[in-house]
Amino acid sequence: MNIRKLDDLINFIEDYKFKNNFICSNCGKCCKDILIKQEGYSFDIYGNFTQKPTLSAVVSDFEKEIFEKKCKKEYGFTLKLKPSIVFFLKNYKVGFIFAHLIPVDSITNNCIYYDIKKERCLIYRARPIVCRVYPITSVSNQFDQSVLTISNTCRSFLNDVKQDYLGDLYVHLLKSPLLSEKFQKQLILYSLQSYLTIEEAKSFQIIRILFRDLDDPQIANINDYQLFDFQEFSEWGIKNFKRKIELKLLKRYEESLQARERSLNNLLNRLKKDINHMKKLNPLYYYA
Repeated sequence: MNIRKLDDLINFIEDYKFKNNFICSNCGKCCKDILIKQEGYSFDIYGNFTQKPTLSAVVSDFEKEIFEKKCKKEYGFTLKLKPSIVFFLKNYKVGFIFAHLIPVDSITNNCIYYDIKKERCLIYRARPIVCRVYPITSVSNQFDQSVLTISNTCRSFLNDVKQDYLGDLYVHLLKSPLLSEKFQKQLILYSLQSYLTIEEAKSFQIIRILFRDLDDPQIANINDYQLFDFQEFSEWGIKNFKRKIELKLLKRYEESLQARERSLNNLLNRLKKDINHMKKLNPLYYYA
């Protein structure tokens, strides 16, 4: 993945002056007490591999390299992340980290990069996409369908926008022209993140058969496994795979990564061009 190009685009979107866009009040609510429960098996924030883990803000593997380099460049320190979703190979004592967690303060459960005294983020210019898209969030409606809406913990939203939507807090964001315009920047970043996540999942399905199910009892003792970032999978596979099926799937996986790279480059070029030349973007275009 063209990390530099993706980073440039994220910065461009972040700095672009969208008309009538949401203005953060810097209340810090999105940085405080950020732990949530989630279904399935993964590492929790405490380092335990468990069912229904307690998680913090999640950083995808494709974003980790950007996150780490920006922290080092902008703030001069090495980023601390913890593994979350890890896939373990069937025939090797090796696991690959698909998603990471931002550590939290053990007492307050606040993000460790939130300065509670100064009420500000210590890595604001390097913060991950999950932080940049706030207060947009995804919830399940009464039909168990996932819809985009606004977090009811956001003070700026409560003070500014919600008055127009009393009684309908979980309004479908993409069906509201007013809110879609208000959160253009966040919607575009959310769309970009969704696209990257979906494309990464498509590539992973090619090699999924090589990995254990996440609830496989044989991986209960994860201390027996060596962990790598998922970006290292191809390099590790070239050095260690011996079976024909492994080598065949690895080749198909690498071909999918090359195709994904071309598709991503086209998307990044188009998106930046459209933002530069259009007075008003339609976020639905990119979300679709």
